[in-house]
Amino acid sequence: MPPSNRHRQVSVRTARVHYARWGSTGPRVLLLHPIGFDHHTWSGVVPYLENACQLVAPDLPGHGQSDKPAATDYGIASLAGRMLALLDELEWPDALFIGNSLGGGVSLASALQAPERVRGLALCNSVGFRNGLPPVGRLSFLPLVSTVAGYTPGLAMRLGLEFARSGWGTCSPERHQLAGAYMRNREGRAAFFRILRQLYGPDLDRMAARYGEIRCPTVVIHGVHDPLIRLAHAERLAAAIPRAELLPIPRCGHFPQEEAPMVLGPALRSFVDRAADP
Repeated sequence: MPPSNRHRQVSVRTARVHYARWGSTGPRVLLLHPIGFDHHTWSGVVPYLENACQLVAPDLPGHGQSDKPAATDYGIASLAGRMLALLDELEWPDALFIGNSLGGGVSLASALQAPERVRGLALCNSVGFRNGLPPVGRLSFLPLVSTVAGYTPGLAMRLGLEFARSGWGTCSPERHQLAGAYMRNREGRAAFFRILRQLYGPDLDRMAARYGEIRCPTVVIHGVHDPLIRLAHAERLAAAIPRAELLPIPRCGHFPQEEAPMVLGPALRSFVDRAADP
């Protein structure tokens, strides 16, 4: 991580949320990671933003150094409510939300729950429609899948991470290490599968019916070689949100902040500048 970051924890609705923070002036920006990841995923794009923005990258509940309570609601709507409560703890009246995959879905839900608090949306390979989710995720409903994954956590995460990218062998050793440690942790592994199962629940259907209500500046960014969420679903999402822009990234898979930070970073900086001064 860049040396300028600062790590803190706050209590958000009875659970501690860990976050990293950079910058002290400029637009307020919340960075939300995909499932199974944590705030480290934004390391490559932070240098493009930290000198002009106030950045906060939380570990979503169930991830990283945040609490991973077993009996909790990990649905997208609930996670969005916690992120809006995090804004209260930060004493931020509003923020620009940037999210990848699950983080994009949480950003969308936040904009629908509290449109006055979401200044803009940058949705990177975001979930958006339940029928656009990858069929492989339904394996999480199999009995004992969490227990089985615990026997080979490093291998399971390595295969998943490599498959989701545009080219095999492009995942960094640090990413493998972080993902393997997360899956080896019993609480983390249980939270992962609980979140994954709830992702396939009704929240996205309820949200999709309301995307036309979103009025904040929005850009839908998508790695065109994403094998998990196809470009067609990004096109559908951009069409559903009034005046949303679509930005495809060639030769990129599901995680543009890690696969193409030199493309995504400047694109996010341009979007933040535009959205902060409409």
